[in-house]
Amino acid sequence: MRRNLVPGLVLQALALSVVVLYSVWAPFNTWLKGIGELKTDFGYAFSGLSTAVFGGLLPFAFLSATGQLKKTRRGLVFAYYLLFWLWKGIEVDAFYRGQVWLFGDTASFVVIVRKTLFDQLIYCPFWAVPTQVVCFLWKDGDFSWVRLKAQLTDVPLGRRVVIVTLSSWVVWIPTVAVVYALPIGLQIPLFNLVICFWSLMLTSLSRDTTERVV
Repeated sequence: MRRNLVPGLVLQALALSVVVLYSVWAPFNTWLKGIGELKTDFGYAFSGLSTAVFGGLLPFAFLSATGQLKKTRRGLVFAYYLLFWLWKGIEVDAFYRGQVWLFGDTASFVVIVRKTLFDQLIYCPFWAVPTQVVCFLWKDGDFSWVRLKAQLTDVPLGRRVVIVTLSSWVVWIPTVAVVYALPIGLQIPLFNLVICFWSLMLTSLSRDTTERVV
């Protein structure tokens, strides 16, 4: 939590700034609505491709440019980044749509709180974090199932999930609350922006924590 505090505050300020500018600055409002219309027109295709770019391509390019990837596996890691975040973009879009079905599409205080709690107390610890922990352990073990099994034997998945979930709350509870304050068509674009900066900031802080907490 201490490690995540400063980058978390920066990301929360970034997300809040987007919401404030959307509310008070007409040109920014118009531009963002245009992106929202693209999201509405192309649906899951927009979510998957945009998240693959912001969550996968841009962080990969940074890691590659700063020499933090082995040259012998860059192609495989690049494919992994794109496919993983393509899947996550579609998954998060489906989750946001499900939240609308459960709680409504208004940005009232009660609805934002309900969505945030369901996101951080149900979706993340029971699905989002476990799947990401397993996928990134597999990648970090050179895509070896044997190494993945050994890592999960050394430190069980449940313990890893608890550690990652607790350490990420300092960042993501306030951040997703801001995301849910926007209309449904703009939630994925803001999520993409936050994911990109989050990955880049973690990479800058430490190789050990790159992309481990999302």
